[in-house]
Amino acid sequence: MTNYLRRIKTDLLILIIGLYTIPINAHPFFQEGLRHSARPADNEEHLDFQVRTYNMAADSLRQNRLSVQLGVSNAQIQFIKEKDFFKADLRIKLALTDSAGSEIKTDDWVETVFAENFQETVEPSKINSVGEDYIVPPGHYELIITVEDLETNKTGEAQKKLFLNSFDGDSLKISDILFVNSVAFLTGEVKEREENRDDSLFVYYEVYNVAQGDTLAVEYAISDKKKTVRGKKQIVADGRVVRDFVPTPLDSIQEKEMQVLLSVRNGAEKKSVKASLNATSGGSDPVLENLDEAVEALLHIISKKQYRKMKSLQGEEKLAAFKQFWKERDRTPEMPENEFMSVYYARVALANKEFTDFLPGWRTPMGLVLIKLGQPDYVEYGERSKSYYDNYLDKPLMIWRYNRHNRYVVFKFRGSGYQIENYGEVFHLLSGDDIEF
Repeated sequence: MTNYLRRIKTDLLILIIGLYTIPINAHPFFQEGLRHSARPADNEEHLDFQVRTYNMAADSLRQNRLSVQLGVSNAQIQFIKEKDFFKADLRIKLALTDSAGSEIKTDDWVETVFAENFQETVEPSKINSVGEDYIVPPGHYELIITVEDLETNKTGEAQKKLFLNSFDGDSLKISDILFVNSVAFLTGEVKEREENRDDSLFVYYEVYNVAQGDTLAVEYAISDKKKTVRGKKQIVADGRVVRDFVPTPLDSIQEKEMQVLLSVRNGAEKKSVKASLNATSGGSDPVLENLDEAVEALLHIISKKQYRKMKSLQGEEKLAAFKQFWKERDRTPEMPENEFMSVYYARVALANKEFTDFLPGWRTPMGLVLIKLGQPDYVEYGERSKSYYDNYLDKPLMIWRYNRHNRYVVFKFRGSGYQIENYGEVFHLLSGDDIEF
């Protein structure tokens, strides 16, 4: 059920162009937003991130502007609470070498990213986009990037081979497509249009080597798995370089994966460019992809009678009952987002990600505590205990501290999983139909 939430109101839109994903194989135990003390040695941990690059002309068409953009999911890094917000520090190292192996560019900087609330710190779809632009000659290059979470020392590395074609000359040429949610840098008019929109997405491109007064015929097709939206426009060039954009029909194209084909004709010359787009967005109003699982996960905050009744319903009746359940618990009905619902299912998703084994993570004792109380203020590790089924597998005693309650929850590995050792002391915190956030 990790992917049962999708957001339909965009407040953050991160777009992956020419996506290059590094396969990473580690899932750290409950890293999001926690400080760890006396942690036992684990296997080496890796940080998963995405790299996108795009190629445009620099101010001089004899040079290229290479933009390197990284996407790091909140679920991959550890946030630390600072007063009324959360933050994480990433160290980014970049090396660009040419075809002869000579180092052309190096960079090393620390990027601080922020989250407004705990829900954001554990939301996989919240992507932090960071990067830099570099002016380099056309040619073949190799790009090596490392990203380190300075709190956990988790590190990931990416390598990518690039070919940056030249935009100089007399023939018609087009840059790579860049997907942006703001084109305010083009004209004041566009900026004014953008100030009142938070759901915009544009296909931005540049055309080179045209004469002032030339009329360019532009055609485009934007497709997802179900639908294709086509359009045409004409542009009168005001110089050798034309910068333009096409609004994408987000109301019509709803899939996260899209394909864009754009062609430009200038007299007898015609050039085309393609781009793939993966859009990850955050916002409010979650869309539940599996209603039955969403209802099932209500177990921790619903009465047995109401739970049995809702589970027995079918189709529209079940959906209506589900919506009514959350409507009655909406603490801020004047706001578009039902914060209680959003936080609850974010915690369910995190519990499933971290604790799923024989049972879904939200059904485990650790999942129950996470959902009801939220992230602990501190995690400590104590003595190790042997597994009942495997004398060679030992697990540490785990203590989750909640300073606001002056309480701690002790987990001891028994049988095939962690159980709450001091349940009687924390029963009053874990019972009832509410959660803390």
